[in-house]
Amino acid sequence: MKCSISWRTSSELVSRERRCKTLRIPSNPPSSPFPWRMRRWVSFLSFFQGVSPRTAGFNTFDYAESEPETLFVTDMLMFVGAGSASTGGGIKVTTFALLLLMVWAEIRGEPNVNAFGRRIPEHAQRQALVVSLIAINAVVLCTLALMASGPFSLQQALFEALSAFGTVGLSTGITAQLDDFGQSILIALMFLGRTGPYTLAVALALRERERLYRFPEERPIIG
Repeated sequence: MKCSISWRTSSELVSRERRCKTLRIPSNPPSSPFPWRMRRWVSFLSFFQGVSPRTAGFNTFDYAESEPETLFVTDMLMFVGAGSASTGGGIKVTTFALLLLMVWAEIRGEPNVNAFGRRIPEHAQRQALVVSLIAINAVVLCTLALMASGPFSLQQALFEALSAFGTVGLSTGITAQLDDFGQSILIALMFLGRTGPYTLAVALALRERERLYRFPEERPIIG
């Protein structure tokens, strides 16, 4: 709303300009595809769809019509999953955060992995690596099995496998087209995603033992 005001005194002009600013409605930038009143709603939907793949499984649009970039970001969120010791699936947020801390410590050349004034023990780091590698292998194998069981693309099969591993419940619409073999794969992957990483981490923690001897150290060629 544009205001053209002509007053005799400066005080009246200032007060009228202040009133005009309070009533002013922001105009749409030429590059904005949404009206300004819808931007907050679109931002809320984006936040909702960023939280839902963690384990909720609610969706506000059809994932079968999504762009590959949207599916890929959703795949990563479903793989990480929910928080540790929760009812959600995935490798858990703490495991992913520990992996990032390990990478950051290695980049900085620090001998220990520290977080919030505490040092993370080495056996916890090994548990995070083992859980992540087993999860990656399980998702890759199940994705290949789903692609072999029907005429599904890599994006569709990977999305279904990660949705099952994270016990999310999202789908691109191919779940009903799976045969008994494909549905059995998803059932096993859901069971593994819910109980597997947690059970494996507990088992590794309980099986920790110390040997009375150590082999000579030798550094392999990496990279």
